[in-house]
Amino acid sequence: MQASQTARDNIDPLTGFRFLAAMLVFVSHYDIPGLSGTALRATRSGYAGVTLFFVLSGFVIGYNYLDRFESRMSAGLVRDYLVARLARVYPLYVCFIVFGYLAQGMTSLPWTHLFALQPWSADSKVAFGVNAAAWSIGVEAFLYLAFPLLVPVLAWLKVLSSLRRLQVAAVVVVAAMLYAAVYFTSAGLADLPLEHPASPHRWLYRVPAFRLGDFLLGILGATFFLRYARTDAQGLRRWSMVTYLAAVLILLLLAARKNFHSAFSWDLAYAVPAMLMILGLAINRGSALSRFLSSPALVLLGESSYAFYLVHLPAAPMHHGTVRGVPYELALYLVFLGLVIALSIGLHIAIETPARRWLRQRLAPARAPADTRRPPEAAEARLH
Repeated sequence: MQASQTARDNIDPLTGFRFLAAMLVFVSHYDIPGLSGTALRATRSGYAGVTLFFVLSGFVIGYNYLDRFESRMSAGLVRDYLVARLARVYPLYVCFIVFGYLAQGMTSLPWTHLFALQPWSADSKVAFGVNAAAWSIGVEAFLYLAFPLLVPVLAWLKVLSSLRRLQVAAVVVVAAMLYAAVYFTSAGLADLPLEHPASPHRWLYRVPAFRLGDFLLGILGATFFLRYARTDAQGLRRWSMVTYLAAVLILLLLAARKNFHSAFSWDLAYAVPAMLMILGLAINRGSALSRFLSSPALVLLGESSYAFYLVHLPAAPMHHGTVRGVPYELALYLVFLGLVIALSIGLHIAIETPARRWLRQRLAPARAPADTRRPPEAAEARLH
């Protein structure tokens, strides 16, 4: 019922949501002056923002491509999909890898990073080298490649055509993620240093294969949204409540002392409420939070959030040193944040968008459409 009406529309609240996820990552790397105790721990827990990104990625890719891959898999479809993914993330990504190579005076090209393979490395210096934030793009690349393989399996299991099986599949995915977190905790590995090769930080947070759970939750959420979500008045009220409850749960988890750097916090703890919040924002776009995230300013920030994410660490030299007095430090912090936002918008407009269009025109020239539906890329460009 929902698919025919909204499957190709923009979902502006999710575009704004992307910026909130990016801001979580930002404040985890740059402490807000004057914060201490629970508030400081909550901001330092902003590493959860990447989990929100991975769940959202599965939702957006499923939202745009699920029907096509389920109904008519072909070499041309896979090619166009992969070209769209490459054009979406690689031009800006490679710019920052090359920038890092030049800025750090490296003597050899970082081939591992150029091919986005760094998150697979057991060496944290490799995984977070060149541009420390870029490791997650390697995870995204793996998830993108997995999507054309996951959909046929889900279709074969009839997960995509049965609400009951969809719900069971979601429970199975969450159970698998729970098992992984419990294993690392019970095995005494949860307290290992973050850079240790056997730590849950390595396996649950940055190894791409372990992020399939986030991505699958997103795909299953998109399936529910397109095919089973209730959009009557009662359904909208319920999903509005779910949205706010999920947001509150995320905030509580960010602030919880026992959750900070726990095996659960690297993935599972935030993946489930993130999926519920994404669903709520997508289903009820009339809630106060959805309207706020759909505002022109938030949509622009969301569209520029990929550039914001990649530039925020290389921009560190612009960050102020220690000065006297919290008000001065806070003012300089806001100036720095403003500069990073301005850079990200400029990069989005001057490099990211034209490079994406150029690559798609060169690698996947437009062909006569098989039907008259709006192409998924129109919505995808804003959402993801």
